[in-house]
Amino acid sequence: MAEGGRIKFEKISDTIFAFKISCMELGDCGNYNVMASNDIGQRSEQFAVLCDSPPQISRGLDPETEKKLSNDHTFEVRASGSPTPVARWYKDGKEIMGDEKFRMVKDDNFYMLKIRKLDRKDKGVYKLVLSNASGEAETEGSLVIRAPPEFLTPLKDACAKEGAKDIKMLVEFQANPKPAVKWTFNGKPIRAETEGFTIKSTDTTSMLVIACASPAVVGGYSVTLSNEYGDSVGSAKFRLHEAPLVLEPLKDQEFLEGGAAKIALKVSGVPVPEIKWTKDGKSYTGEAGRVVLKKEGDEVYVLWTDDAKTCDSGRYVAHVSNCEGGVTSEASYVVNTPPHVLGNNFSEGKKVVAMHKFVLEVEATAVPEAEATWFLNNKELTGGAGGVALRH
Repeated sequence: MAEGGRIKFEKISDTIFAFKISCMELGDCGNYNVMASNDIGQRSEQFAVLCDSPPQISRGLDPETEKKLSNDHTFEVRASGSPTPVARWYKDGKEIMGDEKFRMVKDDNFYMLKIRKLDRKDKGVYKLVLSNASGEAETEGSLVIRAPPEFLTPLKDACAKEGAKDIKMLVEFQANPKPAVKWTFNGKPIRAETEGFTIKSTDTTSMLVIACASPAVVGGYSVTLSNEYGDSVGSAKFRLHEAPLVLEPLKDQEFLEGGAAKIALKVSGVPVPEIKWTKDGKSYTGEAGRVVLKKEGDEVYVLWTDDAKTCDSGRYVAHVSNCEGGVTSEASYVVNTPPHVLGNNFSEGKKVVAMHKFVLEVEATAVPEAEATWFLNNKELTGGAGGVALRH
């Protein structure tokens, strides 16, 4: 090194030599060697000069980065600072914690965030904040995911009263790049000039408007979203209003106590009808954890249990209705049970006086009603013999 400017060499004494730098700069930091020599020989020593400096970013994040769905991606920032800055990565303002998906790496002056297998939710604004005792610096940029279209609000079945105007069928979606949108009715394309239909679309929505509800527009509709990465297809039906119609009514049934029991009703209607149950004339909503009222598909309504009890027996009525009308269906539901002896008046023996009348009684329940048979010394008793009367 040459003396001059901010750098000076001084001899303090015969044994002390000084090296001075005025107004330290970041570039002055590094490893230095000093060599002492005379006619006998020489000797050198190495020393490091460190200086505190706030983080300085020489290459930050790009303002916007586009990457394909399912690919890996690495954000890379080049920066310096002394002492070595602490790095924190953020996504949409929330700090990222390292895991199997996100990995933070430092290699010399490079700070990296590695993201495995990009998915749609990885899009957003990413930021790196570097800090040390002398200050901090930050850089940020957006990540955009290029992906096939995905429905956020799918196409749904629609219905209307005949003659209704401007029936809307809507989808919401996300895609990058913007997709092409195609609508069809019963497999035939609907175009801007197709009579009876209007298509209204934005970057994230598409709406088909049916001008007038009539039998001519009843059927199947579909919408296809396409970009260079793939397609998404949604399908639905449009129907005219119909009053509920019983296709398969409730039927009287008998079940065994403790077993499974199911009564079902099949009803059509547009819009899909609602159902209310009554049991013996009173509103019935099932029994939590045991008796379930449910729906199977669009048309079958079920009352079901896997543990039938005698208290479930009764007359059930299904009241089914929609905005076009209502129907009912009813049936009896009987739970059969084997005889259960509740008690008797001779279980511990019974003393009677000869020639006096006595009565033996047994209390029992059963569905259907049980028949009682009495035995004396293993021989069946019959009423009227030997003064014996049997009553039920």
